Amino acid sequence: MDLLTSLLKGTEADQYINNFRDRNIDPFTLKLLDADDLEALGITDEMQRCTILKIIANLQIPAEKKRTTEVDSKYVKTVLYQMSNQLHKHLANLSCAVMRNDVVVCDVKLKPSVKCLKQCIKSLEIETKSMKQMVNKNNHKQRFKLIKQGLFFGLLITSSFILFKCVTK
Repeated sequence: MDLLTSLLKGTEADQYINNFRDRNIDPFTLKLLDADDLEALGITDEMQRCTILKIIANLQIPAEKKRTTEVDSKYVKTVLYQMSNQLHKHLANLSCAVMRNDVVVCDVKLKPSVKCLKQCIKSLEIETKSMKQMVNKNNHKQRFKLIKQGLFFGLLITSSFILFKCVTK
């Protein structure tokens, strides 16, 4: 029995347990609920709502659970592949706008697209830094392979960006 179940059973509101579970309310989000939220969850009795709110206010809820992500080659390939696809889509959109003969380039607003492309590259840099920190230091071959993949995709993205800059000149 978890904290949410024991709280609802303690206030004789155990018939609402499924309502809480259906809406993915866990012990960590209990503190965020107010009377209107409880009413939306189906608790119509005002006394039960007040009792639940008093108990929730006195709860000492632990910190959020620590989440770990296992970084393996499949995960890294997936992340880098998705980022590469996103950047290729941006490049394709920008290239189409710039290379059209019937469109005057100075009239095409590229700032939002360029800003988005820069954000993608910044996100890639952040992901690369966090990936380097997560990679197991003891496994030299695997780490070297992951870094090579990261560098390859980084070069691919950088060359795409440079190509875009050359096309827009």
